[in-house]
Amino acid sequence: MTQDVSSLTVKALKQICQTHGVSVSGKKSEIVQRLLEIGLPRSLLGLEPIETGSLSEESETSQDDRESEEMEISIDDDIDEDSTVNDNVENPRTSEVEDLENTMVLDAEVIDAEIIEAEIFDTEEKNQTLTEKVSEPAITHCTLTDQLKNPKFSAELITILLAGGGWYWYAASQIEPFTPDALRYGDQMEYTISNGGLDVSGEFVDIVVEQLNVDEEICRLRLAFSGTGSTSVTQGDANQIANEGLSDDLLGVVRAKGGLGLDWLAVEKKTTMEMSSLDIQRHSISSIPGSTACSDLSVGGQGRASLATTSWNEIGERDVLATQLDWTFELDDTYRQGQVTSYGVGGLLGAIESLLPGIAMVLNPIELNQLLGDDLIETGVSGEKLGWVWNVLGPDEIGGTQMFKISAYHEEVKDLCLGYANIIFWVDGDSPWAVQQEVDISIKGKDGNRDDCSTTSKLLGDLVLPEGSLDYQITLARSSTTRGEKLLDLGVSYNSRPNPAAWTPSSSELSNWGENEQHLPDDSSIRNHPLEVAMDCMPEMSEAVAARQALSPNGDGFVWRAIDTRTGDVTEWNISWVDEDEASGWIRMSISGGLDSYNCTYLSHGVHDNGVAWNRQSIPAALNMSMIESNIADASRYPMFTGNEGFFQSQNTLHPETRIGHLVVIPDSEYGDWLERLNSVENGATTVDFSRTWDEGGWTHQLSMALDATDGRVIGWNLYKQPVD
Repeated sequence: MTQDVSSLTVKALKQICQTHGVSVSGKKSEIVQRLLEIGLPRSLLGLEPIETGSLSEESETSQDDRESEEMEISIDDDIDEDSTVNDNVENPRTSEVEDLENTMVLDAEVIDAEIIEAEIFDTEEKNQTLTEKVSEPAITHCTLTDQLKNPKFSAELITILLAGGGWYWYAASQIEPFTPDALRYGDQMEYTISNGGLDVSGEFVDIVVEQLNVDEEICRLRLAFSGTGSTSVTQGDANQIANEGLSDDLLGVVRAKGGLGLDWLAVEKKTTMEMSSLDIQRHSISSIPGSTACSDLSVGGQGRASLATTSWNEIGERDVLATQLDWTFELDDTYRQGQVTSYGVGGLLGAIESLLPGIAMVLNPIELNQLLGDDLIETGVSGEKLGWVWNVLGPDEIGGTQMFKISAYHEEVKDLCLGYANIIFWVDGDSPWAVQQEVDISIKGKDGNRDDCSTTSKLLGDLVLPEGSLDYQITLARSSTTRGEKLLDLGVSYNSRPNPAAWTPSSSELSNWGENEQHLPDDSSIRNHPLEVAMDCMPEMSEAVAARQALSPNGDGFVWRAIDTRTGDVTEWNISWVDEDEASGWIRMSISGGLDSYNCTYLSHGVHDNGVAWNRQSIPAALNMSMIESNIADASRYPMFTGNEGFFQSQNTLHPETRIGHLVVIPDSEYGDWLERLNSVENGATTVDFSRTWDEGGWTHQLSMALDATDGRVIGWNLYKQPVD
C-alpha cells in the first residue's frame, strides 16, 4: 500500500514523539509509521482517513489501474530506499507510461491545449510548486496514477518525458531529509584511515608525547600515517545490571569506576586506530653553538602503532566518567606499550580538549546526534553545537550513494585568532556516525603570527595556548556499518547510583594549613619517615642557609613541592620551598633510624630559576597524606593500585619502589588581572602523586598517578612498559 504523508511539519511530529516517548530519528515517513504503531489516531498525525470502498466498486477497477497502483510511486511522497528503479532508467516505456498511453487520448490538439494552459501559469506560482516538490513533501497523498488524472500535471509530465526522461530518475534517486539517528548498544563502524598527518612543535610536543614517556628532547614531531580503524558501542550483559533488580530496562550499560573509586552505570564506547603505515620524523634543538632554534634536520624511521580509546559516559548526568588509552608503538627496533587513564576527557590529544573544548570530538568518527542534534538534515540547514558551527551544503555522491555534505568550523579557534579547525563530512540516514570526514586543523600558539588579530584576541590566545603549533589532517571513510537494536539509556536514574557527596571530604577532614603552617600535613603511618620528620631535621641542614631560614619556626616560607623516595630503611626527601620575598629553592636530605633516634644527613641544595608565587591566601584546604594513602590503598575502590602492577602490595604496605609527593600550585600574577575577568582561577590547587619504576618479566614498568588533594579524586594514571635494556 502507499505510504502515508502527514500534513504536519516534521517539528510538530517530533513534539508528538517526545510526548509519547518515541524516538525522533529517521525520515518523516518513518516517524509517522512509528507513531501509528503505538496506536495514535490518524487525525492526530495529520493523515487522511482510510477510504473503504465496496467490493463492487473494487471489482470495477481496471487491471491496468491496479498494476499502476501496485507500483506505489509518489513523486511528492517519501521514496522507499529499497525500491528498484533501474528498469525505469533502462526502458523509458515503463508500465506507468504504458498506462498513460492506454488511458489518455494523446490527441495533438489536447496536448497542445494542455501545454499552453500549463505555460500561462504565473512564473512565481510555478517556481513555488517546484520548490515545494524538492524541499517539503506534499500535504495531500497522491500516487503517480492519481496525478495523471490531473490534465495540467499530465501535460507537463509528458513534455518532460518527451524531452529526455531524466527528470524522474533524478527526483527518485535524491537523498531525502532525515534526522540523525541516535546511537544504539551494539553499533559498530569499520573505516579506513588515509592522508593522516600530525605536525607539532614547541610545548605542543609535550602534550602529545607526555603520555608516551619519551625521554628524548624533541622540539618538533612530524607523523604521516594510514591504516584502518573502528568505532563501537559496547553491548553490556545482564551481569552489569545485577544490582538493579529484576528489570532489564537498562540492559546494555556497563559498570565503570569514576575518580572517587565509586561504581557507576555507563555507556561504553571504543575507538581503535591501527596505523599499519607510520613515518615519524623528530627534530631537536639546533647544534649550532648558542642557538635555541629547532633544527630543520630530522631523525626518523618507519614503523607502526596501535591506539585503542575507551570512554565511559555515566547514564544519569551523561558526564564522561573516564577515558582509557591503550597504545603500542613500534619503530625500527624500538617497541613500547602503555595504558593511560584519565577521569574525564582523555586520549592521546585529550589535553587539547581542555584547551579548546569540542576540538577533540572530530579526531574520531563524528557522532551525528552529538554534533547535529535532532535537526532535520536538508540543504541549507545550519546550526551550532559544542563549539562547532555547521552548514549542510547539499546532496553529494560518495561511492555511488547519495549523501548530504556538511561543512563545519570551530568558532572559538576562529574568534580567538588561534588558527583554524575545519571539517567536511558526509552523512546518510543509515549511520549514526559520519560516513566520511576530512579534518584539517592548524593551531598556532602564543608565539604564532597574529598581527591581524585584536588586542583582546591576542591576550586571550596567550592565556589559552602554549607556545608552538599543531597541525593535524586525516580522512576517515566508512568500510561497513553494523547497527544495534536498543537506543542508549541516557538521562535516567538507577537504583545503585552512588551519592558522590557522601564520599566528598567534609570541611573538618580538610586542613587549612596555608594560613600559617609550613607544609601539607603528612602524618603517614605506613612510611617510616613522613614529612614532619624531615622538617624536624631542617635545623641540622647548616649548608642550606636560605632553606633553613625560610622554613624555621619564625620564617614565613612554605613547602610547595616535596617527594619521598625510599630505599630499604632510608628515606630521601627532596623539598622545594618559597619565602615571602618569593625567593625559592630546594634541598635534599636522607633520613634513617626509628622513632626518637632519627639520623638526618644533608645531601645537596640549590635555587629555582623560575619564580614561584608566594600567596598563602590562595593555598586551598586539602586532605593530609595519611588519609589519601588510606583511600588509594582501598582495593574495593581502586583495585588497579594494589597488586604486582600497583603501588601497594597490600592495604597497609607500599611496594618499596613507590614514591609519593605533593605539589601546591599558586596562581601566577602575570595574568592575574585577566584570570579574574575570565573567572578562570579563584584559588590554587594541591595534587598528590604516586610513582613506581620496576623490572619484571623482561620489561621495565613505570606507573604514575595524580590525585586532587582538595577532594580526594584521582585525576588519572599511566602505566608504561618497554623491554629491559
